[in-house]
Amino acid sequence: MAQKGFFTLFLHFWCLVCLAQNPYPKDYFISPLDIPLTMSGNFGEIRPNHLHSGIDLKTEGKEGLPVFAAADGYISRIKVSPFGYGNALYITHPNGYVTVYGHLQNYNAKITEYVRKEQYKRESFEVDLFPAPNELKVKQKDIIALSGNSGGSEGPHLHFEIRDDKSEWPINPLFFGLNIPDTVKPSISLIEVYPLNEISFVNNRNIPRKVEVQKDKKTGIFSLSSKDTIRVHGIIGFGLITNDTENGSSNPNGSYSVALNIDGQTIYEHNIDKFSFDQTRYVNAHIDYAEKIKNSIKVQRSFILANNKLPIYKIKKRRGIYVFNDDSIHRIKYTVKDIYNNTSELNFFVLSDSKVKMRELAVSSPNYAATFHFDRINTFKTENISIELPPNVLYEDLKFDYFMSDSIKGVSPIHHIHYETVPLHGSFSLFIKGNVPDSLRKKALIVSLDEKGKPTNEGGEWTKNGVLTKTRSFGNFTISIDTVAPTIKAININADKNVSKNKTLEMSIYDNLSGIASYLGTMDNKWVLFEYDAKERRLFYTFDDSIKSGEHTLELTVKDNKGNTSKYNAIIKR
Repeated sequence: MAQKGFFTLFLHFWCLVCLAQNPYPKDYFISPLDIPLTMSGNFGEIRPNHLHSGIDLKTEGKEGLPVFAAADGYISRIKVSPFGYGNALYITHPNGYVTVYGHLQNYNAKITEYVRKEQYKRESFEVDLFPAPNELKVKQKDIIALSGNSGGSEGPHLHFEIRDDKSEWPINPLFFGLNIPDTVKPSISLIEVYPLNEISFVNNRNIPRKVEVQKDKKTGIFSLSSKDTIRVHGIIGFGLITNDTENGSSNPNGSYSVALNIDGQTIYEHNIDKFSFDQTRYVNAHIDYAEKIKNSIKVQRSFILANNKLPIYKIKKRRGIYVFNDDSIHRIKYTVKDIYNNTSELNFFVLSDSKVKMRELAVSSPNYAATFHFDRINTFKTENISIELPPNVLYEDLKFDYFMSDSIKGVSPIHHIHYETVPLHGSFSLFIKGNVPDSLRKKALIVSLDEKGKPTNEGGEWTKNGVLTKTRSFGNFTISIDTVAPTIKAININADKNVSKNKTLEMSIYDNLSGIASYLGTMDNKWVLFEYDAKERRLFYTFDDSIKSGEHTLELTVKDNKGNTSKYNAIIKR
């Protein structure tokens, strides 16, 4: 046992030595939490449409833990939102970095007073504030807030970031000396081999092949589960699924570094050190987006699409693409590391076959509607539809497909605009012609339909003889009409309207299609602060000293994005 403990201690020491080689200050920032740190999400982890820009620190499964300023500085930004980071604080430090604290339950008394004053001044729960450097100064270890679950959080935790003040690029916080013991090697669970044009093949087929990876329990060595020979021909790319965790945690987080080596030469390597928020959506080019949509798995490509501008790629010979045109066996080696240099390897072989038979080369050629080039403006028009893609919305050139079918519920046909399995980096304009009476045109919008026909609002306004909008996804679209007002339901107001024992008023709000656009709560015709928890569809008003005993008139007005309005009125008793 003593020998095992010494070995673990040595490995942890070695991890710290590896981190000490980076150029960032190691003893400037303290932990924002006064508990042993474990992560539920790490830096650069693959998230929907973005790379994770910080680390998610566990808070023992509860809210309300003290959150400390990691160093001296001043509160430079306070953002309150029902989405994203929820209640968030930004501290600017004299050393050129900014720390960010997200999903907070609430702020300390001084910050809360500052925020409340601005919320009532602007009559808005959502605020984005930028205090002057001398307004809200903090010292290291000051309690600035309590941890929470606000915004888009899916459970109690603290989101913590360190950004470069000038560039605003987030940097991996673990470079700065935070003590999170980690001697656990990353895992590899699957590889995928891709033929990258019409005359390239994997096992004589022009489709990718997935092979599961197994780990020997005794040796810890990774190997392919299948012993079948992988035969390749032509232009080939590789991908893998890899995850990482640390001591005392089972969360499958992202791996820091992946390198691909073929026959002793490294042709691809990425390290996720830092990136800009403008670049983070390129994660959809980094992963096999179709696998994510169809099978809910995150295969990371080890080859780089033509319009992938992520700055994480350190080695990219021929963009990680390899041409197999001989009759030889080739050794493939993956090396995966975490930030502490814990390393896993996977070695396997492929057989290159130059003598592919002509019958194997026969590939059907569908009649595509158009060819789109990623670096140009692309347009497509019919009698019923018009779309325009700006340059660099696509990650690679595309054989564009389109067809139309009848709609049962919509007021236009369903337009099948390529496939949702192809990602887009930005929005494209979409116009759909429709037959809508004049009286309902202000209520018209475009919706996308999932496989079961469930609509999702894509917005839009009536123009000429149809609806024009912008959207960031391909898929199935039609015009719909929204004339249904949002619903409002009182949660803790009884039939007698006596709320004298209540500390808060709670209301549930929901809209069935275009979504909640705004809400307005008043007490005795004066604006009051209703806080909005979008994921729970709840509004909360907390009574303060301004509401005295007696009867009060409560009114709540909720509008959706098509102007449909609901009102709740009540005479409440305090």
